[in-house]
Amino acid sequence: METALDLFDWDARRSDPETSHIAAEELSPRLRGLRLQFVEALTQLGQATANEVAAFVTSDPHLAQSIRKRAKEIERHGFIRVVGVRACKQTGSKASVYEVVAK
Repeated sequence: METALDLFDWDARRSDPETSHIAAEELSPRLRGLRLQFVEALTQLGQATANEVAAFVTSDPHLAQSIRKRAKEIERHGFIRVVGVRACKQTGSKASVYEVVAK
């Protein structure tokens, strides 16, 4: 079972080629920071879409896109979960709503 520290310890799958592991090592500090920002913001918001979390963290559209993209990988590892679908307050489109999973 993963612990809170594991939130930062995955970037490439074991089955990925060596080049993916090299790239993951280079990106690792940045991605870890983005994951942490996402989870901390979602903790404060309670429930939110990925775009709402990103907008809460930053007004920079490029950084917001990077933060938003972390939702699926964080969900895949069990740190957040989808609790429903509703219109996103940022885009107006239907989107998954997330919350942090208590560990």
